Amino acid sequence: MESPPECPNRAAVESALVRLVQHAPSIPLRVSARFVPDGNRWVLFAVFENGQRVIPGDSCVAVAEALVVILSLAIDPTTSLQSAEFPELQRGNAPNGSNEPNGLAPQGQAPAATALGVKPLPPGPVANDAVQWRASPPAPDMHGSVPQRPKQASRFGMSVLMLVESGSLPAASLGPTLMGHYGTGSYWGEISASALYPRFKAATQDGKGGRIGWFAGQLAGCAAPVESLPLAGCLGAELGDLFGYGVNTSFRQTAFALWYAATISAVFRTELRRDLGLELRLSAAVPFTHPDFGLLGYGQIFHPGGVSWRALAGFSWR
Repeated sequence: MESPPECPNRAAVESALVRLVQHAPSIPLRVSARFVPDGNRWVLFAVFENGQRVIPGDSCVAVAEALVVILSLAIDPTTSLQSAEFPELQRGNAPNGSNEPNGLAPQGQAPAATALGVKPLPPGPVANDAVQWRASPPAPDMHGSVPQRPKQASRFGMSVLMLVESGSLPAASLGPTLMGHYGTGSYWGEISASALYPRFKAATQDGKGGRIGWFAGQLAGCAAPVESLPLAGCLGAELGDLFGYGVNTSFRQTAFALWYAATISAVFRTELRRDLGLELRLSAAVPFTHPDFGLLGYGQIFHPGGVSWRALAGFSWR
């Protein structure tokens, strides 16, 4: 953190954070902060990994208070700021009246950030003078319990995907999938609808045969076992129809057969910008029915496979 001598420094900001924040961050938080005079005002330049903030204020202390508020909510969204005061910042550079250079604690005394259960990181992709914290295991309280992490908020989202499938039709096919999901980043439920372009199966050499298509709806529950990895697994069920009709035949009639199956999926979802992400899936469906399709006078022409193999790619929003 870069600040002139008349402004609160890193130690003062850390001391205020220790007093406000009740829970250590679940992932590393990196920010580079700089206080710059602008005539009779001051400006805070705070650079985060996902963007930057520029905040003007009437005094250096005012922009330092804004920095403490931003960091407090970034570390712990449940932090209460209704009656927050910042005596550490009012006392200038050194918290608790310390006269040590740069507001550092006397030798042998732990830095203020240690009380928060966080520790400095080595220089990363941000500037070397950045204030960098990572979570360390929270210390047990006097009853031996550990502070609970704030619960993730549940949100609605949707995905638009292109499906490529092999197994349920006479040849590999593709089609759209529209999906809605609700839950947190760790656990969520999904409902979706998919369809495949019909594929032709010949019954004779002169082009007589049938065209077979498929559509279904799916329900699934998903979980991401490791929060730091954009990977998840889903289990579900689907219900739909296989349908077929004759091609180059004198009598054309569409036949339908019930399709229901169990599904399993591996999901990779990564952020492109804010709430928009790239989504990739590998799935398999095991049907409980295996209907036969045939032409009058020619017998059976198609029987779906025992497993429907699928790959999906597209965009997700949440």
